[in-house]
Amino acid sequence: MDGDGENEYCLLVTDNNNDTIYVPLWLSEEIKTVDLPELPFIEMHLTTTLATPHDVMAAVRKYDVYIDLNVRYADTDNIDSTSFGKKIADEIVNQVRTNQSVVTNTFMNIMDESKVMQESSARQVVFHRVLTLYVWYSDAC
Repeated sequence: MDGDGENEYCLLVTDNNNDTIYVPLWLSEEIKTVDLPELPFIEMHLTTTLATPHDVMAAVRKYDVYIDLNVRYADTDNIDSTSFGKKIADEIVNQVRTNQSVVTNTFMNIMDESKVMQESSARQVVFHRVLTLYVWYSDAC
């Protein structure tokens, strides 16, 4: 639960002090419409959705979906910029691998993991690690 009593999806990772840090997942639209959430957090951005008919009558469609997971965090006393992003990325990969075939007619996998990028804002440096999640889904009309 967040401060407003709303349900929040989070990943749990440990910091340098072995304390658990809750890293919430936000939709890109939520990030753009409210004040920036407290760091660290993960922004989920739907980049592409492709629908392909798989037979002449298009009774079955295959969807290819790409979602960018933008992990944002700052270097603080308990968060080391060189290892914290990797911990989050590893936990995302672990969750995807654990649940990649749980939903019927669906498969998901991490396609790409980019390097750490930096963004300077006022006196704070924000680090980014971007992962691309690929989801394959097939449905019957």
